[in-house]
Amino acid sequence: MGRMWAVGAGAVIVIAAAAWLTESEPPAEPVSVSVVSPRPEMVTVHVAGAVREPGLVAVRSDGRVADAVAAAGGATTEADFTGINLASPIVAGQLVVVPSRVAESPSSGDGRAHGNSAATA
Repeated sequence: MGRMWAVGAGAVIVIAAAAWLTESEPPAEPVSVSVVSPRPEMVTVHVAGAVREPGLVAVRSDGRVADAVAAAGGATTEADFTGINLASPIVAGQLVVVPSRVAESPSSGDGRAHGNSAATA
């Protein structure tokens, strides 16, 4: 009888220990996770032509040509967008030239206008 009593008491101790271990673990606390997207880096683009403020502008690296034109103050009334794709992605160091509907006088690149007139002696 002493042996049965020891086995029974051992079983009670094992069951009590198992119950204590499962109850003694604190419940898991909820963890809040916030996902922060990195800011797109800024790139420098040269905008020239028929814009209000031509020059260097900073735009997001995932920007479009339209963003660069807007950063340059927007287009002038003479701007001709038929030859430019405003949806094109921007590339760092890119030159964006907004053409004008106003015809410019021909030039050789030396700053002087050259016409087609004959010289007389």
